[in-house]
Amino acid sequence: MLRPLDPETLRALELLPKARDGRLVDLWDLEGFRAELAERARIAQAAPRSPLVEWTTTAAVRPDGSPLKIHMVRPRGHGPRPGPALLWFHGGGQVLGSALQNPAHLEELALAVGCTVAAVEYRLAPETPAPGAAEDGVLAFRHLASEAERLGLDARRIGLAGESGGGAVAAAAALMIRDLRREAAGSQENRREEDGQGECNPPGKAEARDSLPESGIPHLPVPRLLGLVYPMLDDRNETPSSREITGLGVWDREENLRAWRLVLGERAGGPDVTPHEAPGRAEDLAGMPPVFIAVGDADLFRDEDIAFASRLLAAGVPVDLHVLSGAVHAFDGIAPDSALTSRFRRLWHGWLRRGL
Repeated sequence: MLRPLDPETLRALELLPKARDGRLVDLWDLEGFRAELAERARIAQAAPRSPLVEWTTTAAVRPDGSPLKIHMVRPRGHGPRPGPALLWFHGGGQVLGSALQNPAHLEELALAVGCTVAAVEYRLAPETPAPGAAEDGVLAFRHLASEAERLGLDARRIGLAGESGGGAVAAAAALMIRDLRREAAGSQENRREEDGQGECNPPGKAEARDSLPESGIPHLPVPRLLGLVYPMLDDRNETPSSREITGLGVWDREENLRAWRLVLGERAGGPDVTPHEAPGRAEDLAGMPPVFIAVGDADLFRDEDIAFASRLLAAGVPVDLHVLSGAVHAFDGIAPDSALTSRFRRLWHGWLRRGL
């Protein structure tokens, strides 16, 4: 079905540099296109930074000893009180891009929401298959929470968010955090029962939820929220929109199939993929934080995002779902000054301000 598209986005799309066959993205020459994107990111990083923000970098350490960089930007003069943070996962189909590919966007987000935006330099596929990127997400969240006082953050007010492929990473990390907390709560309850304390003055639910002194699993608070902007969630590509959106040259069916094959290898679309690798596979979504999802009606992720939101709602999770008429994938990056993007940003930034 041919849908009417936002005219401002279409005009901007015509002016953007194209890759192979007129596409915006070339996943068939991955190294060549990565080099092109790295040069664009270098130019973006060399541009003057806003005087209204301040930048710092922190790093967590992976189990293999390698550093996980987290680039942090916050409004200048944010005051002495610990503030909220948004852990941000960049787009790029889980195979492209970098945390600082668009510093101006991160600065704008920090100023609009009034929070620290912490952009994660997560590992990309195919060099690191799923769930490696989500594991980086959990490690980054744990690092911000455990180092909150030093970093000037409130550990109880750290949210997760991402766009496109970064949305997959954010959602998978949120599922991992929930499952780690479930395992820890179960271990804690088992230890109380072994000590003869099973029914004797059990801690309140809120206490158990916010403080888990489990051995072997570092403290993990509950994420404040989960923000997903046109997220890439399901490797199966079986929805109507996954077949409907072809020939736009933005992020079409061919690119999506290719990207998931790079992320999951031969298992893509098969029966052995877990929700920690493709969050759209999750059936049990109870215990997730409040969720925001925005997607265009001309985005191939439309139907899988709506299905994910429906399952969240059925599980009792608060959800703000917005399907934007005339919007293609990455519409806000293609036409950042359009009326459509302005409307989206009001919804997105307002929800983040209220939630954090």
